[in-house]
Amino acid sequence: MRPFILAFVCLLGCDARILAPGESPFDPVIPGGAGSGSGSGSGSGGGEGGGTVVMPQPNPCELQNGAVVVGAAPMRRLSHDEYRNTISDLQPGWSAAASTQAALLTPDSESLGFRNAAAFLDVKPVLATQYLDAAEALAAQAVAGTNLNTLAPCAAGANELTCAQNFIRTFGRRLHRHTLTAEEVARYTAVYTSARTAMYDYRTGIEWVVFAFLNSPGFLYRVELDPAGSSGVRKVSGLELASRLSYLLWQSAPDETLLAAAEGGQLTSRPEILAQAERMLADTKARRLTAFFDQWLKWDKLETMSREPSAFPGLPMNLGPMMRAEAQNFVERTVFDVDGKLGTLLTGEYTYVNQALATHYGLGGVTGTAFQRVATSGRGGVLTLGGTLAANDLATRTSIVHRGVSMRTQVMCQIVPAPPPDIPALGPISSTLTQAQRLAMHRADPTCAGCHNLIDPLGTPFEAFDAVGRARTQDEAGNPVDTRGELTRGKDVALNGPVANASELVAKFAQSTEVRDCFATQLYRFSVGRKEENGDACTTYTMKKRFNESGGDVKAFLLTLTQLDDFDHRQVQP
Repeated sequence: MRPFILAFVCLLGCDARILAPGESPFDPVIPGGAGSGSGSGSGSGGGEGGGTVVMPQPNPCELQNGAVVVGAAPMRRLSHDEYRNTISDLQPGWSAAASTQAALLTPDSESLGFRNAAAFLDVKPVLATQYLDAAEALAAQAVAGTNLNTLAPCAAGANELTCAQNFIRTFGRRLHRHTLTAEEVARYTAVYTSARTAMYDYRTGIEWVVFAFLNSPGFLYRVELDPAGSSGVRKVSGLELASRLSYLLWQSAPDETLLAAAEGGQLTSRPEILAQAERMLADTKARRLTAFFDQWLKWDKLETMSREPSAFPGLPMNLGPMMRAEAQNFVERTVFDVDGKLGTLLTGEYTYVNQALATHYGLGGVTGTAFQRVATSGRGGVLTLGGTLAANDLATRTSIVHRGVSMRTQVMCQIVPAPPPDIPALGPISSTLTQAQRLAMHRADPTCAGCHNLIDPLGTPFEAFDAVGRARTQDEAGNPVDTRGELTRGKDVALNGPVANASELVAKFAQSTEVRDCFATQLYRFSVGRKEENGDACTTYTMKKRFNESGGDVKAFLLTLTQLDDFDHRQVQP
């Protein structure tokens, strides 16, 4: 099959992206504070346990004098999650095969904690080959047995070429996210006739067409082509908006309702966009928002979590995947079934466990394999979930440092400097000193103090939980744990100060404008596939302001994103 459609594969543009100077998909990029203020007058910087008050910054939208200024909107390849979802949604029964094939693809590169950054979603030769393999397997299954009658029916005696072209138009419209042009129909028809010319039957011709579709740039890329002669900033077309909406809210292609609205000129105003967004948020596909949390808090790493049996004997089978399911259930149900507030996500004293996980945590009253809501005591919210903690730990012990870095960078959006070369290691577990005590000695070294004064006080409060998420009073060596820590150098100066445990620290986070701004920044980066830049100043100011005004309502924030200048406008590419 492949020799007949190599022209389609060549259009993928293997290795088409050029890294910016100094960029690498493997650089440990630490999210910074660019655009982190919302003009609310919160503090910044300062010494240990305090900060310096910063005067409110001018509204950057007012500085634009009515002009529309937006950041870049680079062409984006589908991430592997989007690839899987798009194929799954195309046809009933394709979900399992799509998941299988997506899992075989070389993992997407990570930047700023996410695996959907446009600059890193290139197609190297190995991935191009994997796309071919995946398309071959999916196309064969699509026409196997009675599947053909569902996918591309053709009544006995009917003109098979006509049937094939009808299929090309309907299937291609969903896959390319627009009505195919006559030229596009002709190209895919040529693939079908190549099969028939080679003496293959109708079934094989359709198989070749599906294979070609799944390797086409119109499917694998979210293409927004600027009209010839255009310049500056332009409004996004209805069909372009449909894809922006669907990949923001569903991480998948537009459905028939959205495509019809776009083609019918019903996505030309923000109220129309908002109406579609509200409809889409009510769909179960919107619950794929868990993918953002999966990457932001590193839950995806739990699938391969391992622990040293000598340090943690008798752990249940599939503990990592169960903790990931717990975390995803917590987020999904809190956002869509509870109140959807960031504060509840941070502090809600409940979780969702099955019997095996409940037994592991020492929670009673849970039977069966289904995940059920149970109340918790002494822990609450996403930051004290077993999976969030374990994702930052080591095979033999907890890691105050890794947990602290996660709080400082992922939750507060502050920069932690890279460690200097030849930094002394913390050393093995001690039977006489807790990890917190050994780190205190570490901080006595001026070489180490600069970073560790930022990190350790945020990681120590979580020492009440071991490296597999269980509550504890003693560390791995039997030493009593000390959970005293401190929130330092936060921009909300009044919140800085000592905390007795994780609950007190998380309660401060829940009150923090800085943390709300950081969450908005993280979700914005995930939605646009890049870091914020100068052209985003008005957009990021507005979205943070509205997120704070909504009381940190996550669903309302998603709707806000659809009402901003950079959602229905784009910079014309030279």
